[in-house]
Amino acid sequence: MKWTLMVDRGVHKGEIIPIQKSSFLIGRNAECQLRPANPHVSHRHCELLADQDKISLRDCTSTNGTFINSQRVEGQVELHEGDRITIGSLAFVVCQKDARAPIPPPLGRGEEDVGLKPIEEEQPEPVSA
Repeated sequence: MKWTLMVDRGVHKGEIIPIQKSSFLIGRNAECQLRPANPHVSHRHCELLADQDKISLRDCTSTNGTFINSQRVEGQVELHEGDRITIGSLAFVVCQKDARAPIPPPLGRGEEDVGLKPIEEEQPEPVSA
């Protein structure tokens, strides 16, 4: 199973963000996989920890908090299909996709409209002979 976040507000409502690796960081820091340009989002706001069948969210002691279904997260909490995550003014729905089904690519254009800037996975450098 693969986990994704679906944007639940704004211009990009319905867009899919794949969770491409466990320890998927959300925040304004350059090391984060999803970097919202939003002043209410901390530099290291929260992280998603994905396993094949389970996913959990851990708040990284963010200033404004992370909320699951309107409840503030304390520590680490297991997520379920359909849970709503609120980070600053951003909102996402947790989705689970069967590994056999194709997962749409991350946000492509116009990320600036909602301030979302996913990082592409690093590609290994070619080895010269």
